[in-house]
Amino acid sequence: LRDIEFRSASHHLRMGPFNASLNAHGKNGSINLKAAPIRLEQRNGPQGNARGAQFAAAGILRWRRSEDELLLATDGLSFVDGELRMQLEGALGIAQSQAPATFDLAVHGVGLDERSFKRYLALGLIPAPLTAWFERSIGSGRLSRFDAQIKGSPRSAVEIVNLLHLEASFENATLLYLDQWPKLTAMNGQFTLKDNQFSFNIDSARVSGAQIRSTRGQIADVLSH
Repeated sequence: LRDIEFRSASHHLRMGPFNASLNAHGKNGSINLKAAPIRLEQRNGPQGNARGAQFAAAGILRWRRSEDELLLATDGLSFVDGELRMQLEGALGIAQSQAPATFDLAVHGVGLDERSFKRYLALGLIPAPLTAWFERSIGSGRLSRFDAQIKGSPRSAVEIVNLLHLEASFENATLLYLDQWPKLTAMNGQFTLKDNQFSFNIDSARVSGAQIRSTRGQIADVLSH
């Protein structure tokens, strides 16, 4: 298959073009994505301005359809966007009824800088409450490594955040927790987002001109701030 595109009218989302090979038998099948540029694009309405990101993807995506569910699964889809490298594993069950989708997915990545992060945030791929918190609180910096997992059947964006488990190492990052609090800059360390709690270990950082080291902190509920 050549120059394939996927479009979602409801989300004004377009992905493609890309090349792939297809293997289908009855209600089961797989698609083997070739390493080629893919553009992920979203518009604000049918006539709105397009926002997008381009990356190369490769790997095998399998599907199985039953009376109740469409199951998508992969042992490893790889994505490359500049220095950003990501690997997706697991499965996604899409119910044929109004029941929520079932997630059992893991993402492993390296090299996510501020520019790429904001570009993907603008696509609406992250739940809106968490996107708003990231945009307000996280400034410059780079994730040298990150691992994310989500498992369950969330019924809302807030439930997705509650199910998300994210661990990452950051470099030269900026954190502004609340407007009235001093900004942390030049941060190096690690953070964990789990059960809606944001915990961080700072190896080194600067605050109000002073150097700090070996500091720990926690935000008990990121969606309440």
